[in-house]
Amino acid sequence: MPSSRFAVQKIVRFMPPDMKYVLEYGPGDGVLTRQMLDLLPPDGKLLAIETNDNMCAEVAAINDPRLVLIKGDATRAAEYAAAHGMSKFDMVISGIPFSMLPSRVRQGTAKMTEELLAPSGVFVVYQTSPLMVRYLKMYFDVQVAFEPRNVPPYFIMCGRKRGPQLWR
Repeated sequence: MPSSRFAVQKIVRFMPPDMKYVLEYGPGDGVLTRQMLDLLPPDGKLLAIETNDNMCAEVAAINDPRLVLIKGDATRAAEYAAAHGMSKFDMVISGIPFSMLPSRVRQGTAKMTEELLAPSGVFVVYQTSPLMVRYLKMYFDVQVAFEPRNVPPYFIMCGRKRGPQLWR
């Protein structure tokens, strides 16, 4: 099912107002991809990584030069970003079903994402379960919202990159 307008509206609230570089894991049918492109400046870039052939075809139909679509695995995001001259992102957004992935992949993706984010970056994860909160808290300050009007209902988790810590 595509994300509902209610879910999209709630997810958009977590988007940084001055975002320029966005990374999307699992854009699916492109509902959020289109919304983010609407909010990006003309010189912005959105790197979208999708594994499903049918979903890739839907996202590829979005005619926007700021969109770079990769058919691949989100765990290789750092490699794809480097290949396209991108190093830091203002926002990373993910709709991939983390509940279907092993714990080591969940934690590895959270860690890699923290490394890919700019200092004030955010990692927004929307899922049918709050499972990722545990992994996000390892690397981010986390805020959770719930959208019951989506089918199925979504937990929307926003990890904000932590500032430098003086004491460890």
